[in-house]
Parts: sequence; C-alpha cells; structure tokens
Amino acid sequence: MANIAVKIENIAEFRKAFQRAPEVVGRELHRAFEKSTSAVQATAKRLVPVDSGRLRDSIETEIRPLEASVFTTLKYAPFVEFGTRPHFPPPQPLDVWARRHGIPLGAVQKKIAREGTPAVPFLGAAKSERENEIIGNFADALTAVERSLEI
Repeated sequence: MANIAVKIENIAEFRKAFQRAPEVVGRELHRAFEKSTSAVQATAKRLVPVDSGRLRDSIETEIRPLEASVFTTLKYAPFVEFGTRPHFPPPQPLDVWARRHGIPLGAVQKKIAREGTPAVPFLGAAKSERENEIIGNFADALTAVERSLEI
C-alpha cells in the first residue's frame, strides 16, 4: 500500500530531545501512531465494500518503533483494493458469494473473464482521506516533546 512520510524539519533539535528524554519522545510518537492508525482503520472500515463483513473485520493495526501499519491479511483484499484484469477465476472463492446473491457461478466467472473486477480502494483511500490529520498528529507530538523538554 501507500506510505505517508512525515519529515521532521528540525531534526537536530529532535535528536537532542531524544537523547535527553527518549521516554518522552517515544510516548509522544506512540500516541501519534496510535491516533493515526486508529483514524485510518476506522475510515478503511467505513470505505470497504461489505458482503459478509469478513474483509471489514480483518482490517487491523500494528505499531512498531518508528513505524505503524493498517492492513488486512485476507488473500483477496488486494483484488478488492486494486481490482483485477479480465481472467477466468477458479470456482472456490466465488461459489458461496454467487449462491448468496442468487447468481449462477458460471455467469459470475464469465463476467470476470470478460471485464475483470473494478478496484474499490479502501486502505489507500483511507490513508489519503486522513493524511492531513496524520501529519497533524505528528506535528502535535513534536510540539508536545518541545513543551515537555522546553526546547
């Protein structure tokens, strides 16, 4: 998926702050990551197309030092996010869906073979929708570090 880069303008001051009080910097960065991933996750869950709810329910977040992710591990998620070119799909992934919607499996396969599937971006779109908020979260974190350390 797409990444968001947050550039720290005053990196020398930030490094000094980190050396003086890594716990303060770590706490504020973690808070910014937490707010940002929660916002993107909520937006992705709102944007994702829902049939059974399995894809929506699979959208997770992970925060690691200096990095965070909003993701899903479902194998079919990229096909929803990016769509597909025309291809003849195997019956297994479509059989239950076709029956639930009262459409013959062969008709679904033929349509996908003819047209592919449209992209329905939910993760990338959520990131784009929340990008300014994410940048603001990190700006707030830096301001909190400066205030805390009187930089």
